[in-house]
Amino acid sequence: MKPLNKSRKKVCVGDIFTLKVGDMYYFGRVIRTDAGFGENKIWNLIYIYEAQSKDKNDIPTLDKNRLLIPPYVTNRQAWLRGYLKLWKTDL
Repeated sequence: MKPLNKSRKKVCVGDIFTLKVGDMYYFGRVIRTDAGFGENKIWNLIYIYEAQSKDKNDIPTLDKNRLLIPPYVTNRQAWLRGYLKLWKTDL
């Protein structure tokens, strides 16, 4: 993965983000922002799709039945360090 721009924006359910591997962009969506166990519900549940594009502006169809990896729970570090970049919201 190649770092993109760092972001401190708060992620919201439904947000689409990009990540770059080689010269291809992959796309993901924030599914939940309250994942976790007990009172520690500060994690984000995300989907990363198989869909890819050479142009980050050309977002392909994102099908939840075609995930690159299983649903993933993560904190905000990938956005803070620039590996995931929020791209579109309210789609």
